[in-house]
Amino acid sequence: MQLCFCGFDLAKEFGIKVLKSAKKETVIRYNVEKEEMYIDRGNSGETTFNGFFPSINHEAVKAPRHRIKFHVFVNRSLIEVFANNGEMIMDKINKLEKHNG
Repeated sequence: MQLCFCGFDLAKEFGIKVLKSAKKETVIRYNVEKEEMYIDRGNSGETTFNGFFPSINHEAVKAPRHRIKFHVFVNRSLIEVFANNGEMIMDKINKLEKHNG
């Protein structure tokens, strides 16, 4: 998906939730004051298999003229975010859960 956020002068933070269900979600957000993008896997389902998995990862991303563009690619096991046409790239691997059937 392609997302373009513009004119967020008054916002402190904004974002989207992906891989969301009643009990889990992964959050991609941007902090305007810090000029940082975050991927938050703290509530991404099964996280006990590794102590580092339920993490919040962040990278600096400038938003010139209060405008930022994200290209987000999501499937069951991977989240990739390209900010500002590839200026910054973040990716996160998610643990696949077993399904019956």
